[in-house]
Amino acid sequence: MIRVLMVDDEEDVLKAGRLFMERDGDIQVDTATSGTGALEKLAVMEYDAIVSDYHMPGMNGIEFLREVRGRFGDIPFFILTGKSEEEVVIEALNSGATGYQRKGTAVREIFTDITNQLRIAVQKQQMEQKLVQSEIRFFDLVEHANDLIESVRPDGAIVHVNRAWRETLGYTEEDIAAMTIFDVVAPEALDEYMHLFAGLMNCAEHSRFRTTYLARDGSRVYLEGSVNCRCENGNPVATRGIFRNISEIRRGQEELRLLHALVDSLPCAILVATPDGEISEINSGTAAVFGTSGGDAVGMPFGDLIGDHQVAREVIAGAMKDGVGHGHCVTGGEDGLLHLRIRGVRVDGDEEYVHRLVISCLDDRRMHMARESFRLLAEGVRDPVAVLGGKGEILFANRPMAALAGIPDPNRLHGISFATLFFASPLPEPSLADTDPLPWSACGGKVTGRARVLPLVYEGEDARLLILSDAHREELG
Repeated sequence: MIRVLMVDDEEDVLKAGRLFMERDGDIQVDTATSGTGALEKLAVMEYDAIVSDYHMPGMNGIEFLREVRGRFGDIPFFILTGKSEEEVVIEALNSGATGYQRKGTAVREIFTDITNQLRIAVQKQQMEQKLVQSEIRFFDLVEHANDLIESVRPDGAIVHVNRAWRETLGYTEEDIAAMTIFDVVAPEALDEYMHLFAGLMNCAEHSRFRTTYLARDGSRVYLEGSVNCRCENGNPVATRGIFRNISEIRRGQEELRLLHALVDSLPCAILVATPDGEISEINSGTAAVFGTSGGDAVGMPFGDLIGDHQVAREVIAGAMKDGVGHGHCVTGGEDGLLHLRIRGVRVDGDEEYVHRLVISCLDDRRMHMARESFRLLAEGVRDPVAVLGGKGEILFANRPMAALAGIPDPNRLHGISFATLFFASPLPEPSLADTDPLPWSACGGKVTGRARVLPLVYEGEDARLLILSDAHREELG
């Protein structure tokens, strides 16, 4: 239903106008006999259109129009004028009138024409309002999306980025206005990105594209997403890219590769088995200790591997009951007596169920080799790494960990309580689960990072391997 306010100081004109405009049932007409009275109605009621006479006492139609435009916006407004009042028509249109209709013809023709005009004007305005509302909703959706969204012109100028893009990369609106997308792409990723961009200028679409951006602080942000180009008449207008931040996933993958490298480099046998003792994974040290290949060992019962089913059952039972099982066995090779340690890995949230067994087998000679191999590998890692004993004392720390503590020589950290050294918040519980590192802070928030803690056997004893990623120490003073 279209609500129309008709304003005229002649009651007969108002009655005729209402009669003709309401006859099709889609228009409802309200009336006022003066501009002042009409403004009072507009203050309490919303109308879709206004039809007003020009000649009215007190406030003429153009004065009323200007009041409407100043106070109520762009409501479609039609003015009725005399037959030869060209100057009034021009002034009305210049003041914001939507249309006009001259009096002097038959009443039916006047109001038939004005009704057709206002229907078209109201429909147009409603469509424009819906378009604006749709654009607002779309902009709100883009602006508050978790993904990084960008639009870039063919010359590399950045047309638009959303909140997630700005917050993730740390650039301000002023920064973005002064740079191109090629300033954001990391140098090592620029050649591949330029190749992609050239393809986009031919209106190609790239999905599952990975690249690396530089944040404002110089850190690298790893992204994955899709990019296409909006083209008009075969010419590129702007690219549209939607990316998700995979930096945490990538760092997690790097940490897992580090852990696999640590385990695989140890000159002792490290195995993963099911609760009934069937071997599912082994490291390269297993072949050296037992003289078997990975293909032969995987699927084999642990008792067959060590040649003593009784010992295997006892240490597995200890792990299933107490979390850790200990034992010894004698190999047929030169290594002689082997120390066995089995740790039961439980499912998060279910302390009753052991779903994997982690088994270490080493002799005294390999125990020393394992320690030295681990230390050499950990020293080559950029992230701070430490091994903590059962009471939280530091058994080993690499140089990045010592630097984080503000101590030049990592050997001086040996035996010091980690919690006391850093005034640290509690560390996560040791877990072999593939989970993201957890936020961690120390020294009253002066030291921050993300911590991953794993169970470890170090020098024959239970320990914890601590890896800190994104570690940062705030400069004091």
